[in-house]
Amino acid sequence: MKKYLILLITILILSYSNVSAEVYTFKTNLTIGSSDSEVTNLQTVLLSKGFDIPSINSGASGKGYFGLQTKIAVSKYQASVGLPNTGFVGTLTRQKLNAENSSTSVVTVTSPNGGESWTINSAHQVSWQINGNSNSDTKVDVYLTKFEPCPNTNSLGCYSNAFILDKNFSSNVKYNWVAGTDVNNVSIPRGSGYKIKVCLAGSTENCDSSDAPFALLDQAYEDNKKPVIGNISGPTSAVVGQDVTYTINAYDPEGGPIAYDTYWIKGLTQGGVWKNTNTNSPSIAFPDVGTYTVHTIVTDNVGKTAEANLVVNVR
Repeated sequence: MKKYLILLITILILSYSNVSAEVYTFKTNLTIGSSDSEVTNLQTVLLSKGFDIPSINSGASGKGYFGLQTKIAVSKYQASVGLPNTGFVGTLTRQKLNAENSSTSVVTVTSPNGGESWTINSAHQVSWQINGNSNSDTKVDVYLTKFEPCPNTNSLGCYSNAFILDKNFSSNVKYNWVAGTDVNNVSIPRGSGYKIKVCLAGSTENCDSSDAPFALLDQAYEDNKKPVIGNISGPTSAVVGQDVTYTINAYDPEGGPIAYDTYWIKGLTQGGVWKNTNTNSPSIAFPDVGTYTVHTIVTDNVGKTAEANLVVNVR
């Protein structure tokens, strides 16, 4: 009898070990009507934690569909771990489940998390969590990614690891960043579409990024006043083949240099475009009859622009 009891205990221990060895990572929101492998994994985890799903426990239905009973089980789990018991598996619930059920650390970026405007050369704190913990010395790699056209694809764009802020970094899930600089002292340009990406050191898979993009502002650019175009002076009618000169009357309010680009556009579309650059007195001999637009762009030394048009009828 004793021999059989020992065998039974051994089987139970091995069975428990096999169950607890399963590792699940939840990546998508789950709610009533969801039906996929993540729902199956969610139900497995809930049942293993003692949260009943009667239809599955009784064998009346299999796993894989998120119904009312699963919602109730999720709600009870959420209440047990101090989360709002909505029954909806969103970001907070996924983070908690992943932290409890993953054999490796899970990274979650907390700041910047989208919508911020940080001025270049100002100090900011980049922060993240490891397994939902805001107090961890786990080593990470920190990147600044930028939304831009994807190479060799027809997609709208993608995020690339554009700048390395630090590698193999460990400082209690906080990185003090002077915005606009990277680890190689490369200047990062102003613009929108940036995200922070934090990965476990050396990993390309165990990463997380800001939920939405943020912007880097250049204060000199923001404070700068754009150039002013008073007018484009010159004839509004001309003859085919006649040399005509136009004068762009423009200035920079700060007294800085300005550059000129003038386009000669025939018709209402961009068809038939000619260009003169770096002169405020561009000339053209119109090649044929039609309505032309003299389109001028004036650019100052920080990249701000002003534009003006003049319509010319050519006979």
